[in-house]
Amino acid sequence: MEEESQAPAVRLKDLRFGWNRRGTALLEIADFRIDRGERLFLYGPSGSGKTTLLNLLAGVLLPQQGSVEILGRDLTRMRPFRRDLFRARHVGVIFQQLNLIPYLDVLGNVLIAPHFAKADRAEARRHAMELLTTLGMGELLHKPATELSIGQQQRAAVARALVTRPEILIADEPTSALDSDNRETFMNRMLQMAGENDATVIFVSHDRNLQEHFDRHLDIREFTASGGAA
Repeated sequence: MEEESQAPAVRLKDLRFGWNRRGTALLEIADFRIDRGERLFLYGPSGSGKTTLLNLLAGVLLPQQGSVEILGRDLTRMRPFRRDLFRARHVGVIFQQLNLIPYLDVLGNVLIAPHFAKADRAEARRHAMELLTTLGMGELLHKPATELSIGQQQRAAVARALVTRPEILIADEPTSALDSDNRETFMNRMLQMAGENDATVIFVSHDRNLQEHFDRHLDIREFTASGGAA
């Protein structure tokens, strides 16, 4: 394994993952890396393994075979609680369904991430408010999540993903509910804020119109055993 400070953001080696251990692997990856600061656009049809790969990169799933090195640390060798803490501190995730907690307000939802990362509370609160203000949510800090528009929910989700200043930002189809104008606004804001943290961005979508925002484009079917949908 490379020195952590010199290691790429992501390195996958001899990885094999399938929901059925005896069946054909859903994903087979001999050797793949994403450099630090890179912006990767990952695309493919529904059911082709995009979200599965993201869950492997975040340590939510573990492969049946191979290694998943994130920032020089092999997630497959970590105990579950260490893996969860590592993800909370180093990986920000924007979920397709956003996953805001309905009984919390905007600020409370954003502060969930630093809570799990065991970050300094005062600094986390200051940074959360700064992010939300930059995103035009400064007057909505105490508005319940259930009363937010889709666009406002998206911005809250971006702030939550970036509040811990993660080295890696993972976004799973976060623009699927937006119209074209709001989609472009969202993309520009998200990438600008990720760039301020020098974060590596791994963005998943079936919308190929968004790939112009990214350094590299990858079809997930290159990693499937059959070359098609799972």
